[in-house]
Amino acid sequence: MRFQKVSEHVEPNNWLHTMWVENQRPMIDHLLKNGVQCRPFWVPMHQLSMFKNCTFVSEYHISQQVYQHCISIPSSTNLTDSQVEEVVRVIGQFISLG
Repeated sequence: MRFQKVSEHVEPNNWLHTMWVENQRPMIDHLLKNGVQCRPFWVPMHQLSMFKNCTFVSEYHISQQVYQHCISIPSSTNLTDSQVEEVVRVIGQFISLG
């Protein structure tokens, strides 16, 4: 599992917390089963029906890799410390099962 690196001289807004995992679907299932809302990262635009007839050019298909591996986890200004700790605990629980 990894999180996006914050480069020097960048001030992140921490709007959407997303993590890269190798086993996305099992982790999503675990999080949801344990009461942690999450979702796969956004669907790549070229996969949306409204763009199905548009030209798509990609050498590496980075958006597909991100979509298949990234999970957005709770991130809100109204999350309490105990809610954040619970999200971390459930993620850690999944990692220890693996």
